[in-house]
Amino acid sequence: MQMIPYTTFLKHTFAMKRTILFLLTLALVAACNRSETQYRAIADTLNTAEPLELSRITKAHDMIIDASNLTDEQTTHLQELFVKYIFACADVQTSLMEEAYGTALTANDPQLMEQQLDSLNRAMSNLRQYGIVMYTSEGGINTDIMPMFIAEAFWKYMTPLERTIATLSELEVETPSLNDAAINISYEEVAQRLKMCDDMLAQYPDDPLTPQITACQKYYLAILLAGDDNSPVFDWQTHTLMPQVQQIIELYIAEYPDAVSTPTLQQFMALAAASNFKKSADIDTFIEQHILEQN
Repeated sequence: MQMIPYTTFLKHTFAMKRTILFLLTLALVAACNRSETQYRAIADTLNTAEPLELSRITKAHDMIIDASNLTDEQTTHLQELFVKYIFACADVQTSLMEEAYGTALTANDPQLMEQQLDSLNRAMSNLRQYGIVMYTSEGGINTDIMPMFIAEAFWKYMTPLERTIATLSELEVETPSLNDAAINISYEEVAQRLKMCDDMLAQYPDDPLTPQITACQKYYLAILLAGDDNSPVFDWQTHTLMPQVQQIIELYIAEYPDAVSTPTLQQFMALAAASNFKKSADIDTFIEQHILEQN
């Protein structure tokens, strides 16, 4: 068998390497061009300078999911544009709904009023497909954005911590902890949300988002230990700690002895026990210094 001269072999080898390198470069350039094209198309869809359309929200949502190889800078910018566009649409829809709601309430016919209000409630419910939550509260319209709607679009670009924060944020939007200066969920649910914060703080103690998580943790501690204007944790008349609150705190301490919030809960319970579980100046000072001032 005739041997290929070594110099010829090297020439063929280097030529093949150049060909492979050239093809890889072409593929990389094509991917970058495709990424840039996708990015520009999504950004154009979310242009608030043009007439706002709800349909653009779902269109951009699907485009972001289908996009590939977006850079960190592109992703961050699209998140900003996406949120800005949804809020802009939400503001418009809120104004329209408030006007329609006010008109419905002035109807002289009770049956007509009920029909109009039912229609408006259905219209508000339909806004969820665009990531907008709208509901009536204290005679007005409350509007919020669904965090998970945004997270779904950018899910593959998010860190595990960001996904967990989005999940907790969604809980707050769907069922707010507080509403009309009162606790809106059970104390068990408050404890569960507190535990989500504690878990994040334990797992990601040095993440750039840690200060935000700490703020959430203090928020739930404040609800559990201080309540709100219309939902005090100490009985109005006896000024004694509500039995269900005491039970929830004791259970939390027992089940999660190493949780971030447990030392605070233990100190609170020690102060409460010292005053026979009645509200005291020491308890007020403790809550003010260790929870509310950091919330």
